[in-house]
Amino acid sequence: MLSNHNVPGLRMTRRGGAHRSDMAVHQSLFTLLGLVTLVSGHIELEMKRILLTANAEPEAGFSDVDLTWKRLEDKLAEVAEGDDPLARRLRPTLLWGLEMRLRERRNAVVHSAWSLYDVGHFEAARLPHKSDGETVLDDGNGLAELGVQLREYLNRLQRVVKWPILVLPPLGDNVPIKECSLDVAQEP
Repeated sequence: MLSNHNVPGLRMTRRGGAHRSDMAVHQSLFTLLGLVTLVSGHIELEMKRILLTANAEPEAGFSDVDLTWKRLEDKLAEVAEGDDPLARRLRPTLLWGLEMRLRERRNAVVHSAWSLYDVGHFEAARLPHKSDGETVLDDGNGLAELGVQLREYLNRLQRVVKWPILVLPPLGDNVPIKECSLDVAQEP
């Protein structure tokens, strides 16, 4: 048995099985984590669009800029050092994202182990790389704010370069809304 057990390292279960308040936590948490995750994917895609535009290589495709967020930031920082119109549009947007620590905060949220039980608040634990065993706890208070800031960053990035837009037709009132329900298996 490991000697370094602490509360975040313990597995949780609820005697008698999950309660309806646990299910409510799931719905709220999944919505917030989904927002952070989905918008982050669009941010990375927008960074790739900017790099493809900056490189201006006619044969280049998304596979040529299939990089992590950190590497995308590094490449964009090189582009932002220039004195052309693209660099001047990119520079303040990139700096804003770096100052807000969006990548680090997103990584902390996405790579944390969030409690699936109602403990009175959201709770997560994460063991970051090279942390010497330090466990980082998160109470989730900044999740909604991070989601708003990530959307703002995406909007700012989308204004850096022009890109073709696909405009979908409006939907009628009779189109069914796609909903998904998730049943979480209870431990025996």
